[in-house]
Amino acid sequence: MRRLGYDDAIVLFKDAYSTDRSVSLYGTERSRAYHLRGQRNVMLGQFNDAVVDLKKAYSLDPTNASISANLSAAYQQSIAT
Repeated sequence: MRRLGYDDAIVLFKDAYSTDRSVSLYGTERSRAYHLRGQRNVMLGQFNDAVVDLKKAYSLDPTNASISANLSAAYQQSIAT
């Protein structure tokens, strides 16, 4: 499986909010969109935005250890700045 990048996250995120419900994403795919956007926000130093996105990703896929770890790291960075 190839690693998804920022452009992939934008596509997934836009699909998740599409008005055409036949192309909307659910569950882990929607979670992945928030997760990728959260990771991108961390890379940009936007830690508060990252926490918001990663919390949403976690709420959609609470068993994903990667999301949990990234949320924890983003939260720690948000309170340190």
